[in-house]
Amino acid sequence: MKYTINLFILLVLLTGCLSEEEKRLQTDQTFEGEEMFNLSFALDEHVAYSFYPMAHYRDSTNWSGLPGCPKVVIDDLSDEVVLTFGQEECTTNGALRSGKIILHYPSDTLTELDHQVEISYEDYWAKGIKIEGRRKLLEVDTLAGHIILIDSIADFIIVDANRSSSKFEGVFQHELLIQNDTLLSYTTIGAGAGRNLTGRPYTMGITQKKQFSSTCLGEGFSVAEDGQERWTFERTANPNVVHNIVYEQADDCNHAARIQLDDGKELLKKQQ
Repeated sequence: MKYTINLFILLVLLTGCLSEEEKRLQTDQTFEGEEMFNLSFALDEHVAYSFYPMAHYRDSTNWSGLPGCPKVVIDDLSDEVVLTFGQEECTTNGALRSGKIILHYPSDTLTELDHQVEISYEDYWAKGIKIEGRRKLLEVDTLAGHIILIDSIADFIIVDANRSSSKFEGVFQHELLIQNDTLLSYTTIGAGAGRNLTGRPYTMGITQKKQFSSTCLGEGFSVAEDGQERWTFERTANPNVVHNIVYEQADDCNHAARIQLDDGKELLKKQQ
């Protein structure tokens, strides 16, 4: 009987500790700021690989210009390009990528527009974050050197070193500036929603277009040089909290994300 009582007391104490830890994660807005940056970075850091058509990857002279120095394998049977990272030293692997990004180009296209690509991942990591999920990009318009792609994101999950996961689903629009078949820059707008590492729902929206230059992408940097995001995290007993990320350009391409938390604190995050 005494053993049963002691065990019950121990379980109560453990439950209390877990509740306090969960409460700390939910009320310390610094955790949300870190999570926002990780999610935003994970969404941005690899998407430019999908901007190129399969013909671009068929030309092996283009491989050396790919940031992250991936090994490129073309699978004609499945209409896939497999990019494998982390197999050799690379000066442009600033995101510390490893694993595989799989680009699938559907051959049975339903539209006359020629750029469709689906992204999936195989044990893919970037900057210490594991990325899982699916994305589908579809060209919807081409005007005077500008290509517009709709990016539908589903079951997108990041997992950190503590095995805590965050989930995101949404729709982005990327507008590419192309000159002589060369990507010069692109902008991103859009919105989404998900579940954070403590199980709380959140929403996010890009309130000012995020801007990226091919020069910085080519050097392995994928944090936006301009733009703003607004993130709203749900609370149960208290009002929801609203955080903002403001992107600031740097001369060396190591752009900054200034995270303005609801409680007045600020965090400054960079890729390196």
